[in-house]
Amino acid sequence: MEMLTERRAWWSRPENRYHNLTDSLAYPFEGIEGLFIGRDVLEIGPGHGRQCRRLVDVAKSYSVCDIVPMDEPAFDGLQKFVIEDYSVDMGADFDVIHFWYVLHHVPISELSPFFEFVSRHLRDGGHAMFNTPILHPNGTHYAGDGLATTWIDRDAVLQNLGQLDVVMEQHQNVGSSGILFVVRKGR
Repeated sequence: MEMLTERRAWWSRPENRYHNLTDSLAYPFEGIEGLFIGRDVLEIGPGHGRQCRRLVDVAKSYSVCDIVPMDEPAFDGLQKFVIEDYSVDMGADFDVIHFWYVLHHVPISELSPFFEFVSRHLRDGGHAMFNTPILHPNGTHYAGDGLATTWIDRDAVLQNLGQLDVVMEQHQNVGSSGILFVVRKGR
């Protein structure tokens, strides 16, 4: 992972994990919550636990994963995985893996290993759900260094999915959420 020390320092600060709700959709998965019911779920990059609090009671099990320790009260009692790179095998697999506003901060050079990490921890037939950044025409806000937002368009996602097949693609273009993807690992 590029600049891991800097990224950990940045994302360890609580103020950098809180999103202004006028800039992001609080629950980008609205309308597809049924995919979480009774499933073993992993959330990557859970921030301060906004999505976790909404989904933990409908899931069979709920785990969280990040590059930083997760000490928010929302994660008390959950299985937590802290990773240093995408080659790690956490020794667990899941029916559903979701990550919101995470691809926004994954450098393009890490997309393929990131999706390999997701696929490796997803059971056959399981789903992954995520959103992409909204793309502004001038592109000046996209440093792509793991801290600032990365310019990730539809083609970049499709070229790096590996074993994951798109089952739903919804263009949201609201706040900082561009496209909602639901992908599935082939059976």
